[in-house]
This record gives sequence, structure tokens and C-alpha cells, in this order.
Amino acid sequence: MENTVQKMYFPEYLITNGLDGYASSTILNLNTRKYHGLLVVADYDKNNYVILSGIDERIEINGKIYELGNHHYKEDYDPNKRDIFFPRGFKFLKNFKYSHRIFPKFYYEVEDVGIEKEILMPHGFNTVIVHYKIKNKDDNEKDIKFSINPLLNMRDYHKNLHISVVKDFTCEVSAAQKGIIVSHGKIKVRISSDTEFLKNEYILRNVFYQKEWERGYDPFEDLYCPGSFFGDKGETTMVASFNETKSISYEKYKQEEILRIENLKNLTSKRSRIFQELSTLADKFIIKHSNSYGIIAGYHWFDEWGRDTMISIPGLCLATGRFDVAKGLIKGWLNFMQNGLILNFIPVRYPFECPYNSSDASLWFLNAVYHYYTDTKDIKFIEEIHQKLCEIAESYIRGNSACKMDNDCLIVSNAQTTWMDTKWTKREGKAVEINALWYNALNILKFFSYLLNKNFDYEEILENVKKNFEIFWNEKKGCLYDVILNNKPDDSIRPNQIFAIGLPFNVIDNDNDERARKIFNVVFGELYTPYGLRTLSKKSENYRGIYEGNEENRDKAYHNGTVWPFLIGVFIEAYLKINNYSRESKDNALKFLNPLLEYAEKFNMIPEIFDGDYHLTSSGDYQTEFENPHKPGGCIAQAWSVAEVLRIYALYASL
Repeated sequence: MENTVQKMYFPEYLITNGLDGYASSTILNLNTRKYHGLLVVADYDKNNYVILSGIDERIEINGKIYELGNHHYKEDYDPNKRDIFFPRGFKFLKNFKYSHRIFPKFYYEVEDVGIEKEILMPHGFNTVIVHYKIKNKDDNEKDIKFSINPLLNMRDYHKNLHISVVKDFTCEVSAAQKGIIVSHGKIKVRISSDTEFLKNEYILRNVFYQKEWERGYDPFEDLYCPGSFFGDKGETTMVASFNETKSISYEKYKQEEILRIENLKNLTSKRSRIFQELSTLADKFIIKHSNSYGIIAGYHWFDEWGRDTMISIPGLCLATGRFDVAKGLIKGWLNFMQNGLILNFIPVRYPFECPYNSSDASLWFLNAVYHYYTDTKDIKFIEEIHQKLCEIAESYIRGNSACKMDNDCLIVSNAQTTWMDTKWTKREGKAVEINALWYNALNILKFFSYLLNKNFDYEEILENVKKNFEIFWNEKKGCLYDVILNNKPDDSIRPNQIFAIGLPFNVIDNDNDERARKIFNVVFGELYTPYGLRTLSKKSENYRGIYEGNEENRDKAYHNGTVWPFLIGVFIEAYLKINNYSRESKDNALKFLNPLLEYAEKFNMIPEIFDGDYHLTSSGDYQTEFENPHKPGGCIAQAWSVAEVLRIYALYASL
């Protein structure tokens, strides 16, 4: 692969519409994933579809045609053979940036002609607007024509499209709507422009997606083009809409979106510019249903997950001043509670397939409610839901589909029900963070009971949890065991132990228990990286520092060495606590946080994970295409990664 292209493969842009829809690709405008597209939407049945894969633009200057689009092919359609890039519009790409730090904007130059391309998704609409400005940069008169060729796939975003014939699609030209209506199966899209349309259907076959090949999936796809919008104007706009009939104005919705984002920033007007910019990243994950809110766990392929939502509420909603969203999320997820358990995730076929298989989502729910109260003092709401909160404790005590309380009052989790949930980290038994969260949850219920002048019925259990948590202490290593099954402890050094000293109510005292500092030192010494904590010490024989390959290989590394940015939150809070929030610890906390702040500033997102290993060249230098020692992976933008950076930055600013 060409070095220039390879270096540009990593940065990806992402904008969202507040409806679980998005536009995303690389900053080359070269799709490398099946999830990339200019218009990706969530239908009413909660299925996600890539509607508009991209656009091939052409500019004709004095009769000479230049292609601005980009596609990757393989010789003989063999992933192991030579790379072929055609067309090669990236040759003319001079700059990429986020206009107003919101809208992806590309700048091309061809024969002293500048072409600006800006992408906008109106909030609350399944629509994408692509606006072009074409300007002759010299004094020589030129005959300039510009054409836009939309490329459609109109399919489930998990499945690549392979087209038999053009007739798989139908294209109707609509003079009244100044555009076309394209249908493929049950999916329809309306595409309009302020230029003329010439119907000329064709198929691009076997476009290659590099990232899908790397991840072990089908890397080839066919794309359908209905024809061209063409004209000779200095400015032109193309609008593609799914299930939308309202006329969309570029200038109107651009100004509305700028104002909407400014209003969000104003909710945190007393905070720093960096924090305000971060708060706009939080907005990417918050979606609005007809009568509730949701948080998308990660882009491109995660939907609404219980655990992720609860961990994200304090940072995405409370730290950013969006208290109504936080309350709406809490109320909405309460509606999904069954037998005291929060759903692991909301399935497409809800309520027919309900995965109540998380041993910590409900405990994180209580933690989110506690943060909501401390930030809002909304005691009326706490009183309204108090009985439901107590049902969570009752569920853990009597046992449920994910876990149960043992005779020693500690929680025993079923296999693959903690956040480390692959078959390579089953963690069946008494998991350290589950019991730290259990202790935290019982204290939260105690706090609310006293606040509401109600009886607290779990005092004896709370005391036993505190006393019996001692079984996790590993005297030899000076830290906590990760999980204990049938009295056999797992002494793997993992980050889960940090939750014992970094929650609102700590099962190990930070003030007068020297073990808290020992735990932190072990975690810092063996797991800390600038981008979060490794999930397993490099000293372990099970450590895997590179997250790559097919699903099985990736799963083996997922929680066995891979770095998770969201863990930086509890790590920093634990550090501040064991140092009594001293001035020096506050300064160091910001140093811990800065690498992720800088990453977010540069790439407008924070990913799900990073490789545990450093990436070095043969000369020993860091690989420059990533511009950081740890390669990002997983989802390109993860809710709890952004949320925990926001939460801790807000905590830092308040000290």
C-alpha cells in the first residue's frame, strides 16, 4: 500500500444527527470500513442502514476531467494481491479540518481551482447535506463544470452489498422534488440538488475495505450509482434524506447547528475552553427517542448498552450540565428493569429478546443515580424511584440471571457477566470490582434511605461485605486478587482492583489504609499508559499487547492487555483520594489526563481502546502514522472514554 495512503488511513471523521445516525469516513474520503458512509441511519425498527456510501466528484476544467473520488481495489479481487487505487482524488486533497469544530471540511486544488466540500447532518433529521464551493484562484478565465455521482448501497450496516444487476435498484427522477428517489427493497432515499440530473446507472464492483479485511470480515462490496448531478455554478449542494419529506436548506441548518452547539457550550460557560470543546464530543453519543433519551456506546457498531450508559451519565450529561438528559436516561432505563436488573443492552427485537446478563450494570445504575442527586439535589425524583433502587439490592441478595449473593455477603458472578465479557476472560466467581461496586451501591442506598428518613435494611450485609472483602487482599503482591472462584484466587494483575479505591464509597479506606496506596502503586507500575490502563500486566503469560486480526484473535487481546481509556477516570480519582486532593496530586492528575485531552483535541474523538504494546519502527522511533505510541482500535469513538475524561476534568476543575 502506498505510504501516503497508509498514513492517512487512520484518521476518521464522525458527525451524528441525534437519532443514532451518522456520517463517517477517513479524512481522505476513502471508505475503509463497511460502516463508513455519508448517510447511515437507524430505522424505526432499530436496524441500522448505510444508505449513501459516498460521492464520486468530477471537475472538468477547459475540457480536461479530474476525478476527486477515491476507491481501493485489489488485483484479481484477491485481498493478498496488489493494491489498486482508482480514482486517486487524494492527490488533489490539500487540507481537512472541522469547520467550527463541527462540520468535516475538505479542500482540494486542481489547476488553480479550489474546491471546498463541507458535510452537515441536521440534528434530528435522517439527512446529510454536502455543500461545495468552487473558486478559480487565478485571473485566467476557465470553463469549469462540476458533477456529483452519489454511490448507494442501502443495506444493513453489518452486511456488505453484492449486486446482481442494476435492476436491483430503481431510480425515479422527480422534477417536483428537484432530484431522484432511489429504492432498494424496502429502503428509499431522496436525493436532490440545485443542479441538473442525468440518469446513467452503473455499478462499481468489488470495492475493497481494508479495515474489514484486517478484522476478518468480507472486504468487498458493490456500489450503485444512479447517475450524475451536474452544473457550472460556483456553489452547489446535494441533499440525501431517508424517511424525510421536509425541504432542507444548507445555510439554515448550518446556522441552527452552530447555534445548538454554542448553546451546549454555554451550559458549561464557567469551565475552560478545552472542557467546552470536549462537551461537544459528548453530544455525539446522546440520541433522542420519541419519549426518552439514549446513549450510543460507541461508533460505529455499538448501540445502547446498560453498563456503558450508566458509566457515561456522570461525564456526558452531568458534567456538561444536561441534567434533563441524565434524568430522562435514568427514567428510561428504569422502564427496562426486570427483577431488579438493568438490561445489558437494548436488543433490536425488544421485548422478545432481553439480555439480563450483566452483573454490574445495575450497580453502575445506582452509582449514576447517586451522581445525579449530588449534582442536582433533586430529592423529589430520588423519593419517586427509591423503591425501584431497593429492588436492585433485593435482586442481588436473592440471586438473579447474572449473579447472586453468597453466604459471606459477597457477590458471585456468572461467567462472562462482568465488563470483561469475552470467553477468554470469563471471570466466574467473586470478581473484585463487582464487590467493590456492591459495597458502593449499598452505601448509596443507605445514603438515600437516611436522606428520605426511611429504614435501611441492609446494614448487616454492608458490614459483612466490608469485613469479608479482606479475602481479596494478596499479601505477596501487595494488591488485590482479580477474582475468586471456589476459594481459589486469580492473582492476575488487572485494573479491576482500582475500583476498590476509586468509587464514591470505597471498600478499602483511602485515608488510613496503606493498602490503598499499595494497590494504586501496583496498578500504576504495571498497567498505566498515557491513554488509559492495560487490562492485564505485561508480565502475565496471557498478555496480548496487539489488538488485531479476526474476531477470535481480537477477543483474546480485548481484555488481556489492551488499553481502555475509560479506566483513566477511576485511576485518577483513586490517586486524588489517596493523596487527600493535595495541590501536587491535582497537578499530577492533569498530567495523567493530558494525553487523552490532546488526542480528543486533535482527532475530535476518543476511541474504545488502544494497543497495550508500543509501536516502534526498526530505528526504535514511534510509528509516525499514529503519532502516539499506542495504536487506537475498536470503536473510533466510545461514549465512556469521552465521559470519564469529561467527568475527571470537571472534578479537577472543581478542586
